[in-house]
Amino acid sequence: MAETLRGAVRQASGARACGMELVPFWDLELLGAATVLVVGRGALQDEIVRGLSRLGLGTVVVAEASHPLLSEPLPGQVDLIVHCGGDPCSRGGVRATCRRLAIPWIDVRLDVFHGLIATTLPGREATKEADGAAERLASQRESEIPANPAMAAIMGGLAAQEAAKVLLRAKGFPTLAGRICLVDGQSYRMSVIEPAIPIVA
Repeated sequence: MAETLRGAVRQASGARACGMELVPFWDLELLGAATVLVVGRGALQDEIVRGLSRLGLGTVVVAEASHPLLSEPLPGQVDLIVHCGGDPCSRGGVRATCRRLAIPWIDVRLDVFHGLIATTLPGREATKEADGAAERLASQRESEIPANPAMAAIMGGLAAQEAAKVLLRAKGFPTLAGRICLVDGQSYRMSVIEPAIPIVA
């Protein structure tokens, strides 16, 4: 089913599981019943939506970072929000909405050769150290710099995988909750900042 939702596009994606039905521990029934809202724009948002579709997500709602969706009641049941826009105001709106409604959310950021993913579960915020690293990356990125398509594909794939793990966390899948993953596309290094000073949501 595809429908336009006041500027946000709702897409059915569960039919494109691409072989994941052959993985015995991959709960396609659970993922197929889930709804994920992806807030952002551009190549990174496109790659995240593509990854979610191929992992078997049932419904993906796509909204521009500037869309007023988050200041209004959310459309039906939303199980997870993925934010991939560079706008701090939009990110703050997602954070506030998820705190208020106890919805998990994933923050994905990208500059030309570097990326970041941070996951927040209800009641489990990122650490001050992780939050500081995220803000440093955001401050380095000029909003007019286009995303590197290769890095967008890498970060989009990692974000989609993290989203599926968050939705499947009751089955024991580990997530980045309260931590942050930094990806350096120049040196091909990944690092995870572990919790140090938790911030309670």
